[in-house]
Amino acid sequence: MERKKLIRRIATLALIVFIVSILILIAQDPYRNWQWKNHLKRMDDHLESLTANYQQFLSKTAEKIKSLPVDPGIIAQARPEILQDRPRIRLYLWMSDMKGRFIFGAPPEAFERLNAAYDRFRTIIKNDGYYLSRNDFLSKLIDKYEIIDFSQFNISSNSANKKPGWRFYRETVASWRYLRPNKILLSVPVVNNKGEAIGELYLKIDDYKNKKNYYAKFNLQRNDIFSTLISLFGMFTGI
Repeated sequence: MERKKLIRRIATLALIVFIVSILILIAQDPYRNWQWKNHLKRMDDHLESLTANYQQFLSKTAEKIKSLPVDPGIIAQARPEILQDRPRIRLYLWMSDMKGRFIFGAPPEAFERLNAAYDRFRTIIKNDGYYLSRNDFLSKLIDKYEIIDFSQFNISSNSANKKPGWRFYRETVASWRYLRPNKILLSVPVVNNKGEAIGELYLKIDDYKNKKNYYAKFNLQRNDIFSTLISLFGMFTGI
């Protein structure tokens, strides 16, 4: 008798779970469509605000530079802006002249490390053809200056053991994980008092800490409540 009651209770519980799961699954598509539309709006709003604010900062900084070498006071004024948003957002500011020569960079330790590596491995970098210039090298790698293993430059590019890495780096593109890259590069021309171009000012924004804003649909939905409930539903139904 007790065994029959236990079986009946288990069956009742399983039926309840089954019915609730079915109802939840019916609600899944409308909810996820709503969730996706809101996610796209949040991402667009976030990117619009982010780029507008930092483009303004970049333009105002460029307007202060009227000659080379750059007044150290201008660089000093820009540094607090570069550092104040850490660790939420990491910023890297630098300038190149019209011949592509590096002028200054902030934070300085990041550019010191990458410029030293570029100077040391210039011939190998040129032969690789992955980085077209010093500025291209900085643009692609500056946000990873702390973790790059420059020993990869000691490996022949024709080596059978070659692996994709910082030496052969390519900027992340949209994929199943991210709808858009979470690294943004801005630039503005720098002109003197005569209106002549004397260089280009760059700002790379590393927005990885806010990566959820850039999630693609699969990545957004993979850990939501419906994914969990579908797993539970599978367990109870033996799927």
